[in-house]
Amino acid sequence: MDNKYATRDQLPPFGAGKAYPAPLHAPEDYIVDFESDTDPLRSQNWPLKRKLLVAAILGYTTYTTGWSSSIFSPAVSIVSSQYGVSSEVGTLGVSLFIFGFATGPVLWAPASELYGRRAPIIISMLGYTIFEFAVATGKDIQTVLICRFWCGFFGACPVSVVPAVFADLFSNTTRGLAMTAYSLSVSTSPLLSPVVGGFVVANKSLGWRWTQYITGIMAATALLLNIFLLRETYSPRILKIKVVSIRIPHHNRILKLRSSAEMAQFVGSRFNPKLSAKVTALARFMAFSRTDKIGRALRRSKQAIT
Repeated sequence: MDNKYATRDQLPPFGAGKAYPAPLHAPEDYIVDFESDTDPLRSQNWPLKRKLLVAAILGYTTYTTGWSSSIFSPAVSIVSSQYGVSSEVGTLGVSLFIFGFATGPVLWAPASELYGRRAPIIISMLGYTIFEFAVATGKDIQTVLICRFWCGFFGACPVSVVPAVFADLFSNTTRGLAMTAYSLSVSTSPLLSPVVGGFVVANKSLGWRWTQYITGIMAATALLLNIFLLRETYSPRILKIKVVSIRIPHHNRILKLRSSAEMAQFVGSRFNPKLSAKVTALARFMAFSRTDKIGRALRRSKQAIT
């Protein structure tokens, strides 16, 4: 609809005896950002001790998930004989873990970009710890195999998210050294865990279940370390926390992140509002049409049954 009020004086009354509010400032004035490149809120500007602490915790976290991938292999034959299944079925305890390891990053990697690094790591380590103990206490082969898959699914988060944390923490000059140390934790744990698992399985006072109890204890330790010592490193998430901390005391809902403002500007400049409305109307029509067809089919099948 065309605007028939050319000036502010020609506008109708605001209503309820209220005057028009003061005009807003430029949109740039409401964008919350870091103070400068040396802002201490930036994770790359943290003290070296804090960076090394976070790196050590996340290296250990990744070490525990890699540990579980192969510690089960020495127990395959014993698990197969205990539950009366073939060795091929017993090997699924390793295969399903790797399958979960491959599918997990589909969820955890995008989640780390939307909700920051800390939340996905803590949630995944909680699930990983629970399912490790579930494998250790499983009463049938189905429980063991299904929980092994979920161990891999949740355990895949540190492998896919921690490199992004290192990119947040370290600059280009030191990132290579940090990633080298991190890679050692990823590659050495699957090499050492079968050796330990072999000794555990051979010890009659322990048994194969203790390969999972030990891993569960390691995972629970990593979970506690992440809960109490891990801080958010992702800059957009840090800024979002900053925005919320400013909005609440000042009751200013206009404040927003630069990334949110840029996304709104991108959508507004790339998509025609009229075209968007037409596409939305077409999508609704197709959805209702599809629903109506399904409803008619259900009514016909019900009539045929009766």
